[in-house]
Amino acid sequence: MRDRKNINCLSADELHDLREALAAMYALSASGPNSFATLASFNGGPPITHCANGSPGFFAWHRAYLMAFENAIRAAGCHVTLPYRNWSSGPTTGVPAACRRPT
Repeated sequence: MRDRKNINCLSADELHDLREALAAMYALSASGPNSFATLASFNGGPPITHCANGSPGFFAWHRAYLMAFENAIRAAGCHVTLPYRNWSSGPTTGVPAACRRPT
């Protein structure tokens, strides 16, 4: 069982590993199954092929989508689970600090 963390609770090492994995995903060929481009296209990026937002099967689709994304970051060598943003605790405006910093 994988335990997801709030993005604001990641350690500096966990955040570094996640950023390295995302950078590796960006560097992959757009046609690769673990590339950021391929995974982003599932959620409405070009080409829009698999977006299930608003459909009756959204929750089942979204769970599978998150697992595919997490498996891709793990394939890139990251052992951190895909974090979530808890918008109901702490500051509720803006983007989390970990996502605003370029490094």
